[in-house]
Amino acid sequence: MNYKYIDHTSDIGIEAKGNSLEQLFENLLTGVIRIYKEKKNFENFSQELFEVGGESLNDLLFNCVDCLIYKIEAEGLFPFNLEITKIIEGRENCKLTGKIDLVGVDQIPGFDNEIKAPTYHQLTVKSVPDGYWGRIIVDV
Repeated sequence: MNYKYIDHTSDIGIEAKGNSLEQLFENLLTGVIRIYKEKKNFENFSQELFEVGGESLNDLLFNCVDCLIYKIEAEGLFPFNLEITKIIEGRENCKLTGKIDLVGVDQIPGFDNEIKAPTYHQLTVKSVPDGYWGRIIVDV
């Protein structure tokens, strides 16, 4: 497990490290997905391109989590696996590209937890001596 859950009053926090921004985001977003359901192999799934933008790395992380929640709540698709292939950090905006494996929520017997929304509280993405470190707290 490349992420850890942190105690937070009535919410769930996730912290992770990564050698690259892509690895950090993949680790954090995997932690978010596992709040819903521990990894399980699914036979009938589809794969989609995953593209998200934001004004900063913090906004990008927030928007990624929001996008995953939208997939589940509005589209009825559970993103049980993902791969972040590229993050471009610009002066005025950032963009993430990757792939997500999706399965219909009707194939899942129930979620362990559900996320209402990501929060900006203590949201952090930063460079550290051995790569990158980040934290996001989600409202459950």
